[in-house]
Amino acid sequence: MKAAMLLGAILVLAPSDLPAEPADRLLPPSLVKSVTVDYSQCERQPTEPLHTFVRLDEEGNVTDAEIVKAPTPCIALTLRRALRDFRFSPATLDGRPVVVHFSFVVQPPSDRVR
Repeated sequence: MKAAMLLGAILVLAPSDLPAEPADRLLPPSLVKSVTVDYSQCERQPTEPLHTFVRLDEEGNVTDAEIVKAPTPCIALTLRRALRDFRFSPATLDGRPVVVHFSFVVQPPSDRVR
């Protein structure tokens, strides 16, 4: 199974995964379903963008999430739990679904993904 890492607009592939031709065959995932994140259990609401790093399986499911930047541990934990309910279209390489790691920013208070 090939794994690709997508960081914003930067794609990082292991040398053995690099295609012999120009790399326009990787299609990144796109958000299909998000959820409203309920921060009511936390001492305060986030006011700054929340930087995340997620791993998606071949079906577009979030299998792991790391909160890179959050103002409190409670906000980080709450967002990390909520990210498991987000769904993405699978990333594909040469038409086949692949595992990807990528970053995105959750904007408070509407929790829109950018």
